[in-house]
Amino acid sequence: MGRNEHALALWYQWLNEGYRMTATVGTDLHAPLTDPRPGFNVVYADELSEQAIYAGLRQGHSYVSAGPRLEFTATSDRGAQAMMGDVLAGEVLDITVMWSQAEMGARVRLIEDGQIADEQGIPAEGQRAWRRISGRWYVIEIRAADGDLLAATNPIFRGTAADWR
Repeated sequence: MGRNEHALALWYQWLNEGYRMTATVGTDLHAPLTDPRPGFNVVYADELSEQAIYAGLRQGHSYVSAGPRLEFTATSDRGAQAMMGDVLAGEVLDITVMWSQAEMGARVRLIEDGQIADEQGIPAEGQRAWRRISGRWYVIEIRAADGDLLAATNPIFRGTAADWR
């Protein structure tokens, strides 16, 4: 999954241009799997059905991963709650990520408007919260010790749905 830095940078550029886009991972592999960290999609759906999974993807309630499990939420100054893929009105007061199954030496990054706002080493399982964030959108990345991308959430957007294309 770590060979997609150009695609990740392009996605961040499009988000900065106001596009509300859902990231997914996929492959067109026609040979035995040789990637030590193959990517997969995790979708938060209301039920285990094709329609609910597609709805979760359309809403951006998903993330891409090569191992780590993630939960990513935010709360506004108005008390509204959001998860990845949602648009949160008002000032964002708290951003929280919970993870498990991270590799030894992994790092968590808070990405704000395409820039690293914070980065720190993490244990295999844990939680991190940030307060009073002012960006337009936020993504969580989990990186391996060698810098390879292990997981990335879809954004939590700030504003209203009309602010995004």
